[in-house]
Amino acid sequence: MRPEEKLFDAVTGIDEEIVDSAQTYVFRKQTRPWQRAASLAACLLIVASIGFGILQMASIGGMGGSDSAANGSAADNSATGDSAAPEDGGLSGGAGDQESADGGGQESAGEPVTFTATVLEVGDGYLLVEPVEGDEMLSTADRILVDTGGADLPDGVAEGAVVEITFDGMVRESYPAQISGVTEILLAGE
Repeated sequence: MRPEEKLFDAVTGIDEEIVDSAQTYVFRKQTRPWQRAASLAACLLIVASIGFGILQMASIGGMGGSDSAANGSAADNSATGDSAAPEDGGLSGGAGDQESADGGGQESAGEPVTFTATVLEVGDGYLLVEPVEGDEMLSTADRILVDTGGADLPDGVAEGAVVEITFDGMVRESYPAQISGVTEILLAGE
């Protein structure tokens, strides 16, 4: 050993063979099978969550489908002043259709529906109302925009008044919900 090497060994206290072996050491990757399974499970959870979200949007009416076609034709009819019922004879809407099928919801379009509500706003050709507590219509929507084009408003209809509204039974999915085909608006108690 040369004097420089002896000095290096004395100062560092490290043998050169140890340094050489450290430079040529190959790290072995430890396999962890649970990491692969956890990664796969996380990916599947993300895909399932996205799929569930898309299905929820479709059931609400955010995407196309048979309900949106019925809603589109109802909107076209209301723009021309017609208030025809959808071909299936039910309410145009997701939750309302299910309630009608169960027998616990609103009557189908074509059959008059009457509900009681408090007037929140009176506008030119419309009323914004809130169904009173205990009325079946409250399960459909908490606020309803009523197109008053086909009905005469009685005297005394103002904000805070309680009215009984009779319409064709068709409710459009929106917020607030919309109804047209109104045949009669009365002050409650008349």
